[in-house]
Amino acid sequence: MAKDELQQGQCNCAYWHGVFGGLYLPHLRHAIYQHLIKSELQVDRLRHKQPHWMECEQLDFLKNGSTNLLINTDIFNLYFDLDAGGSIFEWDYKPKAINLLDNFSRQYEAYHEDIKRRVGHNEVDTEGPKSIHHIQNLKEQGLAHFLSYDWYRRKSLLDHFLAPETDIKAFMECKYAEQGDFINQTYAYSKSQKGAQLKLNLFRDGAVNGHPVRIDKTIRLDAGSESTEIEYKLHNLSHEPQELWFGVEFNLNPLYIDGTSFEGEAIQGGLRDPLQADKQKRWDLVIRDLGLKLNMSSNKPAGVWCFPIYTVSQAESGYERVYQGSTILFHWRLKLNSGKNWRVKLNKQLLHI
Repeated sequence: MAKDELQQGQCNCAYWHGVFGGLYLPHLRHAIYQHLIKSELQVDRLRHKQPHWMECEQLDFLKNGSTNLLINTDIFNLYFDLDAGGSIFEWDYKPKAINLLDNFSRQYEAYHEDIKRRVGHNEVDTEGPKSIHHIQNLKEQGLAHFLSYDWYRRKSLLDHFLAPETDIKAFMECKYAEQGDFINQTYAYSKSQKGAQLKLNLFRDGAVNGHPVRIDKTIRLDAGSESTEIEYKLHNLSHEPQELWFGVEFNLNPLYIDGTSFEGEAIQGGLRDPLQADKQKRWDLVIRDLGLKLNMSSNKPAGVWCFPIYTVSQAESGYERVYQGSTILFHWRLKLNSGKNWRVKLNKQLLHI
């Protein structure tokens, strides 16, 4: 029953950070989402008699005063935060009852200071801790190297303008210069829906290095489809030509890091180490343990950066590094004359393997 699944999705461990790891543990969050999505699926079957359907509503879903758009279909849930760069903060794939955006942004914790003080040491108290709240073992060497912090929420469809000197290491550590003002700002929207087809346009007039630029990003969805089309259009609103390094960031958590690989035309590898390549038009994220392949493609060759996001958190056995998902950045360098625009189309498709 839907109520049974809902109640199983209310197990408290994954909702807070206690000495057992809590919400820092992806497998706990995954289990919660799985029950909640299964509960929703049962309600969907009661509410919708037709096999393929689509709904779109606006509300403050996050309960923080933000404007959220919720797109629900028989295949996906896509949740947008208009006040955080028009980003997607949840992407539920209903046939597998999984939130593919169940990743985690890196944030400061007070106990990180203890880890920094103990760089180069692996101190284990052989007499045992006084209580579970006093465990301070380092479960591996070099944890301090993973103490990076994100100044924005790492979700998907985030719009970057990078400084020329930016490299993958600086971007991965969130120590780079952002030249645009789009990441955590508000986007306006318009939408049109014809039956089981939806077109959502998100747009913002912002600036890059003080020069006015407009971004339009249009998302097209069909009910019953496992594909999503995203079209970007950049407008140079200034009176001068602009050289831009534009990037679109996605963050995904396939849960199974060792059962997942990133495969492109000239870029292949696992998710434990950073990957980068130029002039790519097609990439696959193969999640073997889920029997899924996420195909992503662009109609214009793009540079690709892919790297893991690790957090360092406190657990019952000590401080540990936890894989929280992977960041994938597609980026293009372009020169845009005054009054001109530039377009690119991205396609995402989920396939069963």
